[in-house]
Amino acid sequence: MIQLRRILWPCDFSEFSDRALEHALPLARWYGAGITALHILSPPASVPNAIAFGPGPILPYEPVPAVPEPDLVSQARAGLLRLLEPARTAGVATDTVVEQGRPAHEIVSTARSVPADLVVIGTHGRGGFARWVLGSVTEKVLRQAPCPVLTVPAQSAARREGGLFKRILCATDFSEPASQAARYAFSLAQEAQARVALLHVLEGPSVEEVEEWAHVSMRDYYAEVERDARRRLHEAIPEEAPNWCEIEEVVSLGRAHREILSLARAQVVDLIVLGVHGRSAVELLFFGSTTHHVVREAHCAVLTVRT
Repeated sequence: MIQLRRILWPCDFSEFSDRALEHALPLARWYGAGITALHILSPPASVPNAIAFGPGPILPYEPVPAVPEPDLVSQARAGLLRLLEPARTAGVATDTVVEQGRPAHEIVSTARSVPADLVVIGTHGRGGFARWVLGSVTEKVLRQAPCPVLTVPAQSAARREGGLFKRILCATDFSEPASQAARYAFSLAQEAQARVALLHVLEGPSVEEVEEWAHVSMRDYYAEVERDARRRLHEAIPEEAPNWCEIEEVVSLGRAHREILSLARAQVVDLIVLGVHGRSAVELLFFGSTTHHVVREAHCAVLTVRT
């Protein structure tokens, strides 16, 4: 069973932040975790990064960060406390943080300093989050956060019984991050007696395309690869997991993000769980081609787990 002691909830006071809180609160109650609400004030108006003195050269300088106005900070804290009232009523410990600066930097920094075991963030928000339509900010948080990140899209349907996830899709490539992701998926399934689809995607051309090549029995090759994948999928399931959840093992052929999204739609899942690789060039390429597409296009919450 995974341990969640502190959940970080970035809030911009939009309906999308509210949707994220709807996901964070049941998790906090079930795991006995506290919730830290974070609001990020917009940075002060930008100033030139150089000054020209007559005909001489341009001299660069670093501007001194402005201190947030006390009224803005107090108003933000009051708003956060108001939104957290249901959490306090439910017995969940809460606190508030108001920072000023670049959103991605402040979220990652706060996640480290709290420290947070999970970041729950609404996407496609307004105001300060208007730039977060899966652009550079959200991608940086997903790559750099020191803990798993639960992204909640605007279209995420509120169909979870008791706020917990009842249909979970976990995609795995059998890497260490994917193993960590599976651990989270089965732990969440245990809490809700959920149904879990464990998916591995064989990326490559279809069998029909392969057979057009002048190669020997590629169909047999793919059949062997699929058998091996099914064996590894079965080994990835905790021995006791069938006692508390229904499990489906799925192997498909195609582009990873397309197969993940297709199965998620077909099974109307509440949560997709993915393992995210590190920061090397190859791993970032994986992130860009798979995780980014899934988070951007999914109609349900997506939990990304890094080692």
